[in-house]
Amino acid sequence: MVSQYGRSNPSELRLSEARHLRSIVGVVTFTLASDRCFRNKTKVGKLQHREPFSLP
Repeated sequence: MVSQYGRSNPSELRLSEARHLRSIVGVVTFTLASDRCFRNKTKVGKLQHREPFSLP
């Protein structure tokens, strides 16, 4: 029992670490993608809002 627990414990830790890393990578990629979309939207919005005000 002790040997089986010792063998299964590191594998469980590795699985939990892999899941944690995957979740972190997913969150980071999601935030980067949303940040890019937000920046693009803000840039387009600022350009669209500045053009009519700067023309007259």
